[in-house]
Amino acid sequence: MIEIYTDGSITKNPGGVGGYAWVIVNPDYSEVPISCGGGFETISTNNRAELLGIINGLKQINEPANLYSDSQYCVKCFYNNSWGKNTDLWYLLSDEVSRTNSSLIWQPRRHNIYSKFADDLARSFAFSLPQPTYENIVNNDTRKKEKKLKLNKSKEVVNNSVLDKINIILSYSNDLDINLTNTGYYKLTIGWFDSMKVFSFLSLEETVNNAYNYVINNKN
Repeated sequence: MIEIYTDGSITKNPGGVGGYAWVIVNPDYSEVPISCGGGFETISTNNRAELLGIINGLKQINEPANLYSDSQYCVKCFYNNSWGKNTDLWYLLSDEVSRTNSSLIWQPRRHNIYSKFADDLARSFAFSLPQPTYENIVNNDTRKKEKKLKLNKSKEVVNNSVLDKINIILSYSNDLDINLTNTGYYKLTIGWFDSMKVFSFLSLEETVNNAYNYVINNKN
């Protein structure tokens, strides 16, 4: 069965540019997406961006599909008929679900390579960034797994809490590098959109905590 992965991104909620994207896959034939795309709404909200990704993803097909979204708002509200705001989009979504006889399924953000691709695509439309390709996402994912942690010259024991936070940082950022400097400070660098962010403190845990808090507060 066809699978669709969608996501939305917002520059400022509410009232910012809302980017949205979809990635369509037929896993029975190939791991490579059949198609992908997206767009933006000039004045939007995070919920509208998520809805637009789902609606436009469904518009690309003429057969049943499982559509995966990381928006509990979209999935739960649709099936509970608790639409509230954004009535214009809810009616469009209802029409597309009925037309294609598709199912909406919630999954955690950046759950697999396709949801990561949809997330990065949506960001590119929201923030006017270069659009990533599927090959970019696969290569980045492979590189992250290969270098998972790079603790040069470090003898500090890494506890599970720190490792969990590093994994979360990796899932949202483009790249990650950790070094122990000559002055005794830990330096953590992450790729963030089209720039690099650097965090440096005496302890590894404090360095990771600051990077983690930055990522969580700015991930949209």
